[in-house]
Amino acid sequence: MVLHPRGKQVLIAEDDQATRQLIRIVLANEGYLVREAANSIEACDSCLIDPPDLAILDVRMPQRDAWDVMRILKERGMLGGFPIIVLSASLNVREEAEAFDDGVCVIISKPFDIAELLDAVARCLDEAA
Repeated sequence: MVLHPRGKQVLIAEDDQATRQLIRIVLANEGYLVREAANSIEACDSCLIDPPDLAILDVRMPQRDAWDVMRILKERGMLGGFPIIVLSASLNVREEAEAFDDGVCVIISKPFDIAELLDAVARCLDEAA
């Protein structure tokens, strides 16, 4: 059973503005409430102040990367409180294994397919319910 997206808050943490806007438009058109972060510091602040139902984190962002965001969330007892999808142009095998160990729901390689992203969002939210 896939949950209806209406009312589900998704945080997009992506430093590339065009990619962030594309994801925002696609998810908003599907009925998700979308919040944006242009870097890892904004992503941490957003998650700590008002945890989303799901976070989409780009691995390589300015200041800190997705792994730092997840480490901070873990230190605050929030890692695992909501599913995380990681976007990456390049991950090595060790990083990928560690990501799943840390509770990442899905890793999506860039460039990504919109249908793949929508499926991953729906699946992660469904598994979290």
